[in-house]
Amino acid sequence: MLIDRGPCLGDPMSAPLRLEPAAEDALWDVKDIARVLKASISWVYKAVERGDLPCIRIGAMVRFDPSAIRSWLEAKKVAASLTGCANQSVTSKSARSERSEG
Repeated sequence: MLIDRGPCLGDPMSAPLRLEPAAEDALWDVKDIARVLKASISWVYKAVERGDLPCIRIGAMVRFDPSAIRSWLEAKKVAASLTGCANQSVTSKSARSERSEG
């Protein structure tokens, strides 16, 4: 008499095939960032080139870690509340001038 104990945990055929990462694991692309930030795609590319947005480069592709973007946004909000200014372009300019001086 055979007893069916269901699929084995180590059996690769028993696990569902997962072609796409879970939503919480997925990296965002430029269109996703533009939508989240309500900015144009060209602004996102320019911000990446300036080094203003945290990104991951995979060859010619640019991807974004959602948790890094959320942290970046929180830092922007904190900086804006400390300075009383919603526009953080002054901070970006000073960071770039520090890079060019060093």
